[in-house]
Amino acid sequence: MKQKTKHILYLLAIAICWVGGVTLIISGGTNVLFHLKGALKVGVILLGVLLLLLSCVLCYMLLSLYIKENRELRIEEEDERNQMIRGIAAQNTNLVFVFLLVAAMIVLSALNYTLAAVILMAIILIGNLVNLLFIGYYDKRL
Repeated sequence: MKQKTKHILYLLAIAICWVGGVTLIISGGTNVLFHLKGALKVGVILLGVLLLLLSCVLCYMLLSLYIKENRELRIEEEDERNQMIRGIAAQNTNLVFVFLLVAAMIVLSALNYTLAAVILMAIILIGNLVNLLFIGYYDKRL
């Protein structure tokens, strides 16, 4: 399978998991879509959290694929190595930030602040898409 096709499949799977997970969390927390009670409500929220975790794992796998492709190119200068280290540290910081935003979104949806949770979901999704677009852009440029 071509690398570009593999990247597109990863991005599609990430988007589906994000949207599904966020939808389940919001609908389970606010009880808008399913009208569930008790343990089923908690189960729907946990399923949404699992989908979000799956999307994070897929993001990690996609980034590992990018790193593996770039690892084949030998880096000779120390400055380039330091830039790569800063990039990896920034990516890990971004991942922690996304987890914190997801936690805030779960709390907001549990408190029936649906609009705020949806806005937060949109911010998370747009932020991750922009991040992946920049990775792809700079991967081709450098």
